Amino acid sequence: MVIRFPFGSEGRVIYKYAIIAGLSFPLLILGGALVLSRFSAPTPAMHFQLANQFGQRVSEKNFAGRYQMVFFGYTGCSSLCPATLTQLGSVQRVLRQKKKEVGILFITTDLVHDTPAALKQYLSHFDASIIGLTGTKMELAALYKDFSVYAGQFGKSRLSDHSGFIYLTNPAGRVVAHFTVQLPVPEMAQRVSAMINPPVERKKVT
Repeated sequence: MVIRFPFGSEGRVIYKYAIIAGLSFPLLILGGALVLSRFSAPTPAMHFQLANQFGQRVSEKNFAGRYQMVFFGYTGCSSLCPATLTQLGSVQRVLRQKKKEVGILFITTDLVHDTPAALKQYLSHFDASIIGLTGTKMELAALYKDFSVYAGQFGKSRLSDHSGFIYLTNPAGRVVAHFTVQLPVPEMAQRVSAMINPPVERKKVT
């Protein structure tokens, strides 16, 4: 469920939580609008067929068997997307030192401008492990629905509202956690690392 309210200022990115009808909802204020997004991890594993930044058609099968950090955004985004991709690159470097490198998927919310070539040029400024994905309106809409992602419409400018969560999927393609860019790199890396190799509970000897 997504509810948008007009908001006074422009270009702010603020995460809060609201209590509505006794439930907790993550809030994202982005691009002058308050976006209310109720997060719910998809029960089925994600399925898709999209094009990467090299023009190759790929599906979820290409990424099966490992954890992925997934973020939805677009190359024309001026603040949230570059900040998040930079953060994901920093988290990846920490995980590499622990030999726990994950996959990183950047899925566009702008299918008009974000061609494979545009994604390739844009992602050249970030960690080399990041894979950009784009597709048709129908292909992307199904994925937005699976992840409960809000992708706003573009007007005359290239600015648009969109959800700002970073999703962690397990080797089966199911969402197991989500984060925001405000989470410090060491803490995010620690949480991802713990999800990959959870601590083993030792049985008490009686």
